[in-house]
Amino acid sequence: MDDPVIRKRVESHIPLGRSASAEEIAGVFAFLASDDAAYITGQTLYVDGGLTLHTDFKNNWSS
Repeated sequence: MDDPVIRKRVESHIPLGRSASAEEIAGVFAFLASDDAAYITGQTLYVDGGLTLHTDFKNNWSS
């Protein structure tokens, strides 16, 4: 997000307190594409710093 005020407001709802870096997201994709994840099927991985576990996720605060 280009607007630092909006970015700070959104990140305040993420339990880890920050947005993920591109490298963190890429690491998840690399793992899932690797042989180490060969036996994983039909799963949903939430890579969101705990946001979906947060009770504020039920409200629209992102706009």
